Amino acid sequence: MTRAHFYNYENEESQAICRQIRAFLLGRPLHGATPQEISDMLGTKLNTTRRYLQYLLDSHLIHVARQPRIGFATIYKHGPVVVPRIKPGLVYVDLPLAFFKGSNHE
Repeated sequence: MTRAHFYNYENEESQAICRQIRAFLLGRPLHGATPQEISDMLGTKLNTTRRYLQYLLDSHLIHVARQPRIGFATIYKHGPVVVPRIKPGLVYVDLPLAFFKGSNHE
């Protein structure tokens, strides 16, 4: 296997691994997965897994759900990042509890 083939993520073998990673993350919608958990699932070295994760991030097929902090690993989740669209200057406010109780003038 040539080095160029090794880093070609468009070939069928690489795409099969990408599908495995995406299916694994899809099965963990709330918690996501760390690179180590994905590496254990694939049975590959951590650096190999990280290269696939970077490819999937660049393709917007997965996203970082939590950035690493001291003592914590990065968490990846399936799909692109969902960014809520809020117009500049708009402020989100919860409904007052009275809304759920009906009118106060009964």
